[in-house]
Amino acid sequence: MYKLNRRVGVKVWAATTDQYGGNAATLVRQYTKWAQVDNRRGGIDRGQGKDQWEYDTIIIMRHERTRPTKSNFTIDYEGCRYIINQVVIENEAHNKWDKCYCSMVDENIS
Repeated sequence: MYKLNRRVGVKVWAATTDQYGGNAATLVRQYTKWAQVDNRRGGIDRGQGKDQWEYDTIIIMRHERTRPTKSNFTIDYEGCRYIINQVVIENEAHNKWDKCYCSMVDENIS
């Protein structure tokens, strides 16, 4: 059983065309859910001669048929934005859980 003791914001995005004909991400819908947020885990990846640190944060939420969590959504938690890399739907008795493997986005890098 999971402890849903954190409040997260889920944002749904869609691609639109801006005034110059380019693609832009537009916020379509946002809502909040109770979740369990696990500490990040991961390690170093030594691919192609460069060391790169990769971390995943696992965010677990109750699965809702009317609002399923998809991998093109983002999650806001404690002032940070996370992109969803993978969503796994777990069944436990009659309950379903969305287990999201996320990476934090640094919005200060341009």
